[in-house]
Amino acid sequence: MAIRRSRVLLTVAIAVVVVLVGVAGLFVWAYQHFVDRERFTVADGAVTIEHHVVPKLGDILVTDKGYPLYMFPPDHQSEVTCTGNCAENWPPIVVPASARLKAGSGVRADLLGTRTAPNGKHVATYHGWPLYVFIGDDKPYKATGQGEVTDGGAWYVLNPAGDVVTAGGKHS
Repeated sequence: MAIRRSRVLLTVAIAVVVVLVGVAGLFVWAYQHFVDRERFTVADGAVTIEHHVVPKLGDILVTDKGYPLYMFPPDHQSEVTCTGNCAENWPPIVVPASARLKAGSGVRADLLGTRTAPNGKHVATYHGWPLYVFIGDDKPYKATGQGEVTDGGAWYVLNPAGDVVTAGGKHS
């Protein structure tokens, strides 16, 4: 009788753990997708690239919601190389077919463009660099990804002139 009761309790405990893991996974998924939507929204059919002065970095490119935009040196100003697991932490700025890419005040329209990612989506570029946001930037104008070394390279913000800003990061 004690063995049977132990088996039942073990089965119940395993079921509870499975449910808790599933619920936790759902919360992580929902949080990441909410954060991604917050950083990148298409308003009025346009993906707008803005700029803002951020302490230690100076004037840098940001989304229309104020989230810093990053470049990835392995892209070599020519291709989107952050895909799969990399793009989970560094989502590219996707320009839907129904939207246009727009330069905010002080951002050079002649430096804006798009590149086709391996998945066929169009990713916003600036001075040839594909643009990404960082999932760890939990507040606007906070560039916690600056100088972060992951996925085969370091991540840096760009200034409105299209220059890579390497100062102010973890490894500067």
